[in-house]
Amino acid sequence: MATPWAQVPSTFRLPFIWGSTVAAPAIPADDAQRGMLIGQGTSGTGTTFQVTSADQVASIVGRGSVLHRMAMKALAAHPTGIWYALGVADHGSGVAREMTVTYTATSSAVAGTHRIRVGSDFVDVALPAYATGTAETAHAGALACDAAFDAFPDLPFAKKEAATLGVATIKFNCTGTVGNGCRVATDEDLPLPTGWTAAIEQTVAGSQDPTFTSTQIDAIGASAQWDKIALWLDGFSAVLGAELDARADWSRGLRGFGFTSYADAYDDHVTDLTTTPRQYRWMSRLLTEEECRAPAYEIAAEACAECMKSDEVKPGLKMGSVVLKGCQATRPGSEFSCAERNVLTRYGGTTFHDAGGYLCFDRIVTTRYVNTYGTRDETAYDAPKMWLTIYALANWTATMASLYDRVRLLADRDGRLPAGCVSPAVVEGDTVCWYKRLYDRGLVNDLEGFQTNCTAVIPDDDPNRVDILLPMNFARNLEILAPVMTY
Repeated sequence: MATPWAQVPSTFRLPFIWGSTVAAPAIPADDAQRGMLIGQGTSGTGTTFQVTSADQVASIVGRGSVLHRMAMKALAAHPTGIWYALGVADHGSGVAREMTVTYTATSSAVAGTHRIRVGSDFVDVALPAYATGTAETAHAGALACDAAFDAFPDLPFAKKEAATLGVATIKFNCTGTVGNGCRVATDEDLPLPTGWTAAIEQTVAGSQDPTFTSTQIDAIGASAQWDKIALWLDGFSAVLGAELDARADWSRGLRGFGFTSYADAYDDHVTDLTTTPRQYRWMSRLLTEEECRAPAYEIAAEACAECMKSDEVKPGLKMGSVVLKGCQATRPGSEFSCAERNVLTRYGGTTFHDAGGYLCFDRIVTTRYVNTYGTRDETAYDAPKMWLTIYALANWTATMASLYDRVRLLADRDGRLPAGCVSPAVVEGDTVCWYKRLYDRGLVNDLEGFQTNCTAVIPDDDPNRVDILLPMNFARNLEILAPVMTY
């Protein structure tokens, strides 16, 4: 019987040594993941493109647009990631949010800085000292505000028109409700110069969001692989959640996990979570305070990047204590309490605490905390566990593909199998070896139990198929330490 590694034909008769190299069955390495950013743009929207830099995104969908801002945060957090983006066009009847900054000055006004918080960023307006009159001085301050916004085109707000009567007007770069969630306010930590006041007010609320339907799903590719996806508006989470659940079906075999974010008052969050509970296994909703400085779309993008970066290196590792260094937390005094964050987490919301002024993950969970009957069900509640299942299935698939490309399937038999043939027992043994590799890496538990219960059989109705039971026992994360100190 020919040895399975022989490559020199048996009909070859010339001496002496005629060697060859043969690729051994590959043990798949951890592949880099692919991230997708979905957000509004002001131009060049409707098609998916690969992202190489935030400036490149700006050149395609508009500088200061929602998608550009998302790319800035995602690439800053994970610059070596493989990123793609889909720009969604503004609604044809959409209205952009507008705000005014109204300055007043007294004769005692001195020169100084007015710092305006725009989401997680800030703009410093150089206010002049009193000159010829209070109205003229106030108008000079408004013109300085115009100049300050002109100097930072990456901001999500831009000067609408030249200031008039001491009033500067800024306008969100995209239409719809997305701009309403971007906080614009005077910095509480930097007082205005003596003799100056500044009132920041919303004059026009953003309205008419673009649609997000199967058309946009088709644009990102119904069969394309995206490991982590950030969506700019939580209002469309049901569309993406349903799509990701459908992608995980055996008939499509695509892995993926989505992130949306939403800022609101605590009571409104609870009402939303409990009245219409989501049941999506492959999505996290990131919930923040109404006064959170970072806009929701930037939180979704940076959280997506941090989770993607972590999952590439250590699949399924928890995200607690990971800081979003580009997303500022809520202003002091308006943060959710520990008890409130615990309730939101229990009901399928992912919350944050303040770490040096920036958002820091508490515990990342999926939106599925009940089953279809309304009963508490945590089998798919921990997001890192779901990421680990994705990794394990992809790794097993790659392993089997490398071992069993173009082989014959035989029934189990005693003795050695012919070259290029496998049996259910061989598949079962190789699967146990694969599980041991995960076990040695600390990704799974109970090697003995897996070896006992793993089963591979040829079904009666299809002799060309092997059905395999994989009784996985995934390692879990240490989320809580609960000491009791005696004295």
